[in-house]
Amino acid sequence: MSEDSTTPSTPAAQAESAPPQVATIATLGQHEGQSVTLRGWLYNLRESGKLLFPIFRDGSGIIQGGEIGRASCRERV
Repeated sequence: MSEDSTTPSTPAAQAESAPPQVATIATLGQHEGQSVTLRGWLYNLRESGKLLFPIFRDGSGIIQGGEIGRASCRERV
């Protein structure tokens, strides 16, 4: 059999092309430095000048994020 050139051959390359893992807020600490998908909802959006602080919630807890730029976050929400 020949190797498919479109499929990554190394484990590192496969990890980069794989979709992000799904995590809960309670387990986010175990995924430090990794891209993950958080399934939950926007619980609140606080503003302080040009800073936005979205607060997300799922069944396991609450977490706050931060973003600079009022328009960029408003357009995504």
